[in-house]
Amino acid sequence: MAVPQLIRWSIRRHSLTRTDAMAEPGDYLSGIIQRAFKKNGFDTLCTLLRVDGMSDPGWDPFEETRAALEEYNWILERVQEEKGDKAALRIGLLMYCQLVEMSGVHEMLCNLLRILGGEPFTITPFMHLWRRRRSLAYVPPSAKMKFREITERCERLGESRLPDLITEFFNDSIRNAFIHSDYILTAEAFRWTEGGPAKQVPRDELEGIIDACFRFYSALMQLQTGWLTELARARRFHPWPNYEVLELLSDDQGVYGFNVHFSNGSKATFSRRPDGVKAINLSFSKDQVGFFVGDLDALEPVYKVDGQPVEDWASLEE
Repeated sequence: MAVPQLIRWSIRRHSLTRTDAMAEPGDYLSGIIQRAFKKNGFDTLCTLLRVDGMSDPGWDPFEETRAALEEYNWILERVQEEKGDKAALRIGLLMYCQLVEMSGVHEMLCNLLRILGGEPFTITPFMHLWRRRRSLAYVPPSAKMKFREITERCERLGESRLPDLITEFFNDSIRNAFIHSDYILTAEAFRWTEGGPAKQVPRDELEGIIDACFRFYSALMQLQTGWLTELARARRFHPWPNYEVLELLSDDQGVYGFNVHFSNGSKATFSRRPDGVKAINLSFSKDQVGFFVGDLDALEPVYKVDGQPVEDWASLEE
């Protein structure tokens, strides 16, 4: 699947408009998604849809970051034109820090690896890393802790390329220095002093780290929407072994959710749309997505959609 440009990095030495710059992370990440679909199609669908509990509009940090990136792109281009490379690099650092903190990306990567390892999708793949602070408060894991967990899963699976890609873009010292305003950007280097002896990385190296980050996140975020767009062109109804029927819900933007129909006439629904997230008759344990089926005694060995027996699968697709 071709990966279009999402994040425009306008420092001239590291342009994301180069086809070869986008190809490698995109090809590799697309391969992971393909293998996950072959291993467990439904759990991979849940991963790309970012299945979660119900919410009203305006509670999706993933989509907020996507919108912010479009605005940062606009700012970045104008800052470079009017202020030059050094000013653009500061905007690039701001974008870099927001990207590497994206929990939605961490969870997507971890769930894809879980699926490749034979584990189910879960809405809380890092729950074991949360730390109790007091009775009703917990400290979520840092990006460093989550990337370490992802790397350890890769090692168990023999998945060596993903840790290499993460190493190319994730530098917690740079992230920490910028977030805590403990940095100096010179014509030659990025410097910081907090947490020990003063350190620095050459500016070319810093630009390469940001470039690698933008390539990786551009690829993954575009692949996520690209796969959902492609799935909207696939079959809509899919029979499961125990007389359930998976129905893909889609519009002109791609697949946005699903129904799972049961032979007793009930169904479970998930949808993620601008007007909010719906999760009806779904249960979420720490390990997987489950369903509230309804009256178990009313289940039959018959495929049904909206309570009606399926007599012709082809006609359902019309």
